[in-house]
Amino acid sequence: MALRMAVDLGLHQDIADRVSSVDPVQRTANRLLWWSCFVLDRTLAFGTGRPVTIKDNEIKASLPTEEEILTILRADALNRTPSPFPYHVKMFQLYGALAECINSVDSTWRPPGSEPPSRGDEEKGQQNNAGASSNLGTGINLGEVEDSITTAYNALPDVMVFNSENLSIHANLYNGPAFLALHLWYNSILILLYRPPLISPRVNAARTTLQDRLAVSIAFGQDETS
Repeated sequence: MALRMAVDLGLHQDIADRVSSVDPVQRTANRLLWWSCFVLDRTLAFGTGRPVTIKDNEIKASLPTEEEILTILRADALNRTPSPFPYHVKMFQLYGALAECINSVDSTWRPPGSEPPSRGDEEKGQQNNAGASSNLGTGINLGEVEDSITTAYNALPDVMVFNSENLSIHANLYNGPAFLALHLWYNSILILLYRPPLISPRVNAARTTLQDRLAVSIAFGQDETS
C-alpha cells in the first residue's frame, strides 16, 4: 500500500528538471522515501511470492546518494562513514530480476549450472552461463543475474565489507541494521538461487496460502516498526 501511494504521488519519477519550485530538501526526502518503499516492496515479493508492485523500467527516480542522506541529516561529510542505504538499494535493484523469475508460475526454470559461481569473473561467468537455464516466461538468465549480483557485491568499498570492525563502526552510527541487511540479503539471494525446491515446475512461494502470506506481511510490518 505504501508503494502504491508513493506511485500515486509520483515519487517514482525524477521531477528535478520539470518542477523547479519544489524545495530541494523536500525533493531529496521524497526520493529517499521512495527508495525505502521500493526495498520494502521487493522484500515482500520475496517473502510472500507476490509479484513486485512496479517494474524497474517504470522507475525514473535517480538512485539515492550519500550526499542526499547528509542533506537530510544536516551532517558534514568530513570524517563521516557513508551510509549502507545507497548500496542496499542498488543491490535490491539487481535482486528484482530474480524476484520476477521465482514468483512466476507459468514456466519451469532451474538454478545456474553446477559449476562454481563466477563471483564477478567475466571469463568464468561466460562458462557458467552455458550451464544456466533461462526462464521460459521471462527470458532471464540466472547465471547472468548471479554474476551481476556478485560483481556489485565484490565492488563494495572497504568500509562496507562485512567484518566485526565495520559492523561496530556502523552500529555506533545507528546504521547497524542497514549494514547487516546489506550482507544478509546478499547471502539469502545466493541461497534462493540454488534452493532445490525452486527446480520444481511451480515455485513453493507462489503457492503459499493467503493466510501464510498475510502472516509474512504482518511480520515484516512489525519488524519495520520495532
